[in-house]
Amino acid sequence: MVKSSVIVGIITFILILISGLLSAVCCLVGPVVAVVLGLAAGYLWAYFEKPADSEKAAVRGAMAGAIAGGVALVAELIGQTISQFIVGANQACIPGFCSEASAPINSVGTSVYYVFNSCFCGLMLLPIMAGLGAVGAVLWVRISNKKKTNPTPGAILPPTL
Repeated sequence: MVKSSVIVGIITFILILISGLLSAVCCLVGPVVAVVLGLAAGYLWAYFEKPADSEKAAVRGAMAGAIAGGVALVAELIGQTISQFIVGANQACIPGFCSEASAPINSVGTSVYYVFNSCFCGLMLLPIMAGLGAVGAVLWVRISNKKKTNPTPGAILPPTL
């Protein structure tokens, strides 16, 4: 589980950090990245460990996905915190939905908004990645068992009694 968690964790950290920097107000990029990386975490764990049954694969794949999800939470917090200082305190609403006559927002309110927004987005990524880690591991078990039962075409098999 360590190999797959480190590999997917590094990729998760980089991609979620970038998505946190780019999407300061809404977190729409993170869940898409979490779907792919959650599947990858479970699939890689199963590839390295080669579990025998689907139940063990689902539990361990979910653990690998949850570890990557924890990394995503930290990356989201860091990315949106940095984004707050880059964008500034005047961008606290979604462009196009803010009225021109809205009251000015102080920097403390904006800071609290970014912290809660990044926590929500990061906590949303954690169960997505854990669940899809389990799916990825079970998917690998199903594919590997199918390859074992279906011999290659044209192969000469020993006679069965």
